[in-house]
This record gives sequence, structure tokens and C-alpha cells, in this order.
Amino acid sequence: MERPPTPSVDDGRSIDATLRRTFLTMAVAVVLAASISCLVAAVNLLVFQARVDGTTAVIRSARQAHEAILDSETALRAYLATGDPSFLGPWSRAEATIDADLDDVAAHLGAIDAPASLLVGAIEHRVAYERWDESWADPARELFGADGALEGPELEARLADGRALFDRYRAAQATFLVEVQERRDGALAAQGMAIGVAGGVGVVVAAAMLVLARRQRRRLREAVQGPIEQLTSTMSKVAAGDPDARPLVSGPAEIREVARGLDTMIESLHVQRTALAEREAAMSVLARRLDQILRMSKEISGTGNPRYVAESATTAALALSDGDRARLWVMGGDGTTSLLHDTVLAHGEPVPVRILGAGEGLVGAATAEARIVHEELIGSHHVAWPLVVGARVVGALEVELVSPPDEPTVEALTTLAVHTAAALESARLYSENAELARVDPLTRLANRRSFAEDLEKEAERSARYDRPLSLVMIDLDHFKRLNDNYGHPFGDRVLQSVAQAVEATVRNVDTAYRLGGEELAVLARETDLAGAFHLAERLRAAIAEALSLDRGDPTTVTASFGVAELERDRPDTTHLVAAADAALYAAKRDGRNRVAAA
Repeated sequence: MERPPTPSVDDGRSIDATLRRTFLTMAVAVVLAASISCLVAAVNLLVFQARVDGTTAVIRSARQAHEAILDSETALRAYLATGDPSFLGPWSRAEATIDADLDDVAAHLGAIDAPASLLVGAIEHRVAYERWDESWADPARELFGADGALEGPELEARLADGRALFDRYRAAQATFLVEVQERRDGALAAQGMAIGVAGGVGVVVAAAMLVLARRQRRRLREAVQGPIEQLTSTMSKVAAGDPDARPLVSGPAEIREVARGLDTMIESLHVQRTALAEREAAMSVLARRLDQILRMSKEISGTGNPRYVAESATTAALALSDGDRARLWVMGGDGTTSLLHDTVLAHGEPVPVRILGAGEGLVGAATAEARIVHEELIGSHHVAWPLVVGARVVGALEVELVSPPDEPTVEALTTLAVHTAAALESARLYSENAELARVDPLTRLANRRSFAEDLEKEAERSARYDRPLSLVMIDLDHFKRLNDNYGHPFGDRVLQSVAQAVEATVRNVDTAYRLGGEELAVLARETDLAGAFHLAERLRAAIAEALSLDRGDPTTVTASFGVAELERDRPDTTHLVAAADAALYAAKRDGRNRVAAA
């Protein structure tokens, strides 16, 4: 499409001056239209609407008075016909409002400056009512005495007189209402005419404004369309990614100013796009690193295996840093640091024992000072991140790199260290809780829960492979008396000594348990009843030596034993425990410090 010329605004005016002139013209037209509308509204409100409201009030009051007069006339006729004084009640209530309504009619007529003809009609209306009231209504109330109601011709005559007077009142009332309604209709017509005139003037002003607006629009379009098209073309090229697009615009000063601003904006956008591309590349790397950290955290969350945590964390550290080697160290209770995993080791290869003293080397400094430590060696850089949980250092993550890590790498590995520390601590707590759930805290023997689980498992294995399994139940003799005589702390030491003696006597394949109080048990795998009996005898001798008067102990301790073997044709653990318990009680009955077999 051929581009139109780009003239300056006509008459030498700028776009701003042309717009000001257009606005001023429009404002004058709007003020003129508003003034005419306000004038018409004022006339309507002050003149015509007042007439409409006044005549409407006159009609309303006249009708209210007429309804009351009708009620009065009806009540009096009934009174004349029946002589019943109760009809005078409605008459008196109607009479109470008639004068007030007729006074309202006179007051409203005075307020609207009614013409003489309307005032004459109102007077005739009231005179007709008063003639009926004075000539017929008032005398009708006094006709009755002790003789009762009127009858016959006298009643008919009286009613006929009242009807004639009331008909003259009705005629005067109807004539008056017609005149008032005509007056109101005239006011409504004048009001409509004024509104029509105002509307016509508004249409004329609006048409003039439309013509003026179209003319000014055409002039402005001729002045700015060409330059604006150049600007929009340049902006489209910029939006499409053309870095060399620049606005070349001639025209009014305002357009040239916009072009200069657009040129500055394009240059700024070019700089920002370059910076944004660099940031996007950095964010892409960061997103990839965060994804690796999140995947690693998901893998190790909830695990109870510290070595699996170490292997996952060191693998993630190499991926995040492009390092050559990563190692994970854990803190001991004595302040030393032990190697838990090294990425140079093959999967499943045992980790060599390596322990660093407190503050020793790069890792020792990181754990002692709880800070990142960087050490540059020949051809490599070693960096250690402390693994901190709360205010406690639980280990260190060591990474070996060819070049020093940049800031995003340091931040990523710092985040990894936080997740790793939490996972290591969680694994440690899991291991401790698992041990507490299966080990008696006083004797360090397996507890009753472990006994129940192991017994079911070994009974099933014994039945499947047809192998012997025996149970030795142990109960310390007179343990309550010992507690009463020497105190519970001494009783606890006795239990610990007995547990050590039992642990030292049983085989590696056997397991000793503390079932509660002074009651112990030994699960003898691959052992028949005879073998279990001999094992119990060795245990009895070992327990007897757990305390010695020669070593300064205040007393000695003995135990009774019950031995039972799992029946091959009846691999029932409940029966096995019951049989060993029965043998134990038999040993106690027979004098204690002895072994009894089921």
C-alpha cells in the first residue's frame, strides 16, 4: 500500500495545539448542551412539574372528600329508613374528614396559582355540598325522637328531597374535577413540549459536535498517519527479533520525540535480551542442578541406610560440579571423622578404614569450624562442605575438581550438603530407633519383641528343612530377695553381669534374650534336646561365676533352667515356650540352681 505523505499539522499548529482547540470547541458545545438541559429541567421542575403535582393533589383531596360525603349520605339514608342510631357512627367519622379534605383542595388551588374559572368551580363544588349538608343532612339527624323511624309518604318525601340536593352536589363535583384534570393535562403537555425542544437542541448540538470531530479527526490523521505507520512498522520488526530495526520518521515534533524514545527503547531491549539470554543459560544450569538435588533427596528420603545416603550424595556431587572425585565423611562421638564412601571405589567394594583426627586436614578443618574449606593442590582443587544439622556437624562432603568452583556450583553443593546432612541424621536416628526396638537397654540383649519374631522365623525354617531347634528358659534364683537386700542398682548390675556371662558362653549361631525382669532365654539353632541340656549346664556354671565373694561381691547368684526341643511333627512355638516354662518350674520345685528338660 502506498504510504500517504506526512505533512505537519495544518496552519502551523502542533498536534498538541490542534487537540487543545478541538477540546475547547467540544467543551463549549458540551457546556451549551448542558446549559440548555439544565434550563429545561429547571422550567419543568419549577413550573410544569409544580402544576402537575398541585393539580394531582387537588384531584386526590377532592376525591377523598367525595368518598367521605358518599359515606355520610349513605349512613344518613339508612338512619332515616331504620331509625338505628348505630348508622350515625359512620356518618360522624365521615363528617370529621370532609371539611379537612375540602380545606386541602382550597390550599392546593392557592399553591398552584389557579385561574379564576377553576376557583369558581371549587367554590360551586363546596357550596353544593354545604347546601346539601345544611338543608337536608343536618335536619335529618334531628327527626327522631321517642316515636321511632319515619314511615310511609313522609319518609319517601324526605329521601326524595335529599336525593335532589345530592344530585346537584354530584354535578358540581364532576364539573370541578373535569376542569382540574384539564388543567393537569395541559401542564403535562407543556412539560412534554419542553422536553422535546431540549431533545431537539441536544440532537443539533450532538450533530455539530460529530461534524467537528470528524473534521478534526481527518486533519489529525493526515498529520500523523504516515509517521505512525513508520513507527508501528519498526515496532513490528523489533517484536519479530530484528536487532537492526530503527525508526526513521519525519513529521510533527511529538512524533519525532516518540521516534527518539523508541530508538532508545530498542537499544535498551537489545542489551536486556543479551543479558536475559545469559541469565536463561545460567537458570537452565541451575534448574538442572536443582532437579538433580531433588531427585537425590527423593531417593534418600526416609532411608535408614547411611551408606546408601553417602553413595547417592557423592554421585550427585560429581554431577553438579563436574568433579573427578567425591568422598563423604561422618563424625564420630570422639570428634574423629571416618570415611563412609568414596566414588573411586567400585560398586560393592569395601570402603577402606580411614579415620581423621579432630581438625586434621581439609575435612577436619571443615568439620571443626563448620565452614566451607577450599584447598588448591597441584593440578586440582579440593573443597569440603560441612554437613550441619541444627548446631551440630555430622560429617563433611569432599569434592575434587580440576578448576575452582564458580558461585552457582558452590551454592548448588551447599544445598546438596544441607539435604545430605538431614538424610544422614535421619538414617542415624532410624538405626538407633530400630536397635532400641529390638534390644534391651539394660543388658544389651535382644528383647522380647526380637524373641517373638526370631522364634517364629526359626520355627518355620526348622520345619521346612527338618532341622532341630531348642529353647532354653533361664530364671535367676531369689532375685527379688537380692533386690530387697542390696537395692535395685545392685540388681541391675547383677543382670548386666549375667547377660555378659550368657553372651560369652553361647555359640555364634545362638541368640540370648531378656524377656523381662530376671527371666532370660536362649534360642539354640541346629541343636537337639541333649545339646540344649549341655548348653544350659555350661550357662549355669557361667552364671554362678558372674558374682564372686572372692572379688568383693556381697553375694553370689544362681539360676534355674528349663530346656525344650521343637517337635518335628508339631512345630508350634506356643507349645515349645510352654514346654520350656514347665521344665523351668520343675527345676525350681526341685531345689533351683539346676537344669530340667521337657
